[in-house]
Amino acid sequence: MEKPVSLFKIGGSIITRKNSYRYFREKVASRIVNEILKFEGEKIIVHGGGSFGHVKALEYGIPGEITPDRLYGASLVHNDMIDLSNRVAGLLLSMDAKPYIFSTSSLMKEGTLDCKDPVAYMKKGLVPLLFGDTYISGNKVLIYSGDKIMLDLSKLLRPSIVVFLSDVDGIFTDDPKENPDAKLLPRVKHSEGIKAKGKDATGGMKLKLDTLLEVKRYSNKVYLINGKFPERMRKTESQEFKGTVIE
Repeated sequence: MEKPVSLFKIGGSIITRKNSYRYFREKVASRIVNEILKFEGEKIIVHGGGSFGHVKALEYGIPGEITPDRLYGASLVHNDMIDLSNRVAGLLLSMDAKPYIFSTSSLMKEGTLDCKDPVAYMKKGLVPLLFGDTYISGNKVLIYSGDKIMLDLSKLLRPSIVVFLSDVDGIFTDDPKENPDAKLLPRVKHSEGIKAKGKDATGGMKLKLDTLLEVKRYSNKVYLINGKFPERMRKTESQEFKGTVIE
């Protein structure tokens, strides 16, 4: 009998201070990975960029056409993301897990992410760790986001559970950081009627929601949960659960 497969996306906004360049929230990240490791079966972890990715991507105009400055920016962002991934891996190692970092740009094959190696390593008992990354395609410097990686993995693995951890409680009717009257939606089936103003180097909340809805096509259960309260991952089947179920 095959082991259940779980996928986890740790948003960069929750493990970094997004506007403070290379600021790592180690205590928050530690609590999150500790909860992830309590899940049975095989698992893959993907993390976003936060202040390790978005700050310099925006500064150097990435994505965009290749220029000397943009190539320098791609190199800088790529190395910063490796640094962030090493920090997350260090936490996993301290908890006796077996993380194995895969550089996303190294998995790119003609503009498509090849996930065969991460999946093969997962089957051997390791915990593959992937991250949003810059990459070169044709005459452009591009970004392959952590959310895209989650979609690719979902198509390939058909996971039993997919958890996206963000810095908000779930999907709201409007941006809860700007509108105090925004209401948390316990369940979401489509993106109609939802305002999503937030935008960053990888597209913001509207694109995220569209990706989550796409992920649900290939996954049994999909949740968006506030990573400040990672224990909520263990309450998805209870009436106490706070977050959004993607249907």
